[in-house]
Amino acid sequence: MPTQMITIAKLGGEAGLRVKELFRQLNETQSDIEELVDRFCLELRANAAIPPVIHFCQWIDPWLVPPNFMPTEPVTGKRFEACYCSPSEARNCAANLLTLKEPFQEHEWLIARLNETVDSWHNLVPDAVIVIVREVFGPSPTDEEVLSSLATVPEWLSRLQI
Repeated sequence: MPTQMITIAKLGGEAGLRVKELFRQLNETQSDIEELVDRFCLELRANAAIPPVIHFCQWIDPWLVPPNFMPTEPVTGKRFEACYCSPSEARNCAANLLTLKEPFQEHEWLIARLNETVDSWHNLVPDAVIVIVREVFGPSPTDEEVLSSLATVPEWLSRLQI
C-alpha cells in the first residue's frame, strides 16, 4: 500500500466548465500530458483558498485508499493522478465504497470527504465540478514502524526551540 496525499476540490461557474474542457483535451490528446497534469494539480493547490474554488480538502492517507477509487478515469502526470466528476458521480463513488465487505476507517474518511464536498455550497453553486487528486509519496509504514516512532521525538520537532 502507498502513502499518498488525497486532494478533493470543488470549483463552480466558468472555472468548472474550464476544468471539464481541460480534462476532455487531456483525455483526447496523444502528446505528452504529464507536465500539464502536474501543473494543473500544483496550481489547484496553490489557489485552494481563492474562489471559484469553493471547497478544498487535503489529507495524507498512509494505508488504505486503493489506487482505483476515483469515480472517473484519471489522467496521470509524473507526480499526480487526477480526475474530475460531477457531484452525482462523487456521491455514487461514496455509495460504492459503502458496499465494501470490510471497510476500514480510511474508507469512511474518504466517503465523508466526498459527501461533504458534494454538499458544500450546493445551495449557492448547484452546478460545480469536483476534482480529485492523488499524489503517491512511497510505501506505507508498517505497524511496527509506527509503534517504534512513538518512543522518539523526530529531528524536525527537536529543532524547534522556544
